[in-house]
Amino acid sequence: MKKLIPIIALLLFFGCGKEEKGISSDITGKWFVTEIKADGSYQIASESCFNGYWSEFGKDGKYNSFNSCDEETYEGNYKKTDNIVTCFVGSSTVIYKIIARDGDNIEFNMNDIANNIDMKAVKR
Repeated sequence: MKKLIPIIALLLFFGCGKEEKGISSDITGKWFVTEIKADGSYQIASESCFNGYWSEFGKDGKYNSFNSCDEETYEGNYKKTDNIVTCFVGSSTVIYKIIARDGDNIEFNMNDIANNIDMKAVKR
């Protein structure tokens, strides 16, 4: 038993979940797009069809989003692995790759059937 205590202590020390550097593991909440990347630089979302675009990630694994470009709301489920959030909406998949995170501000790449775009969003 005494030999197991150091091993258990090491497992607890190294095995406990670590957050990714600069990227929080908790993405739950409603995220509103504030900027989109176009022609290599960020532009204010309110000056494009992305004005009002949001994505919501529930603690229960539910995913909802409103695409203001096509004025449609989408519902499904999501799974987060490291900095990749994979959303399943019917037979479609939307992938969010988190680039950076600072509190309630996030930068991500959103890739779906119609878009592959870098965005910045704020949690409200």
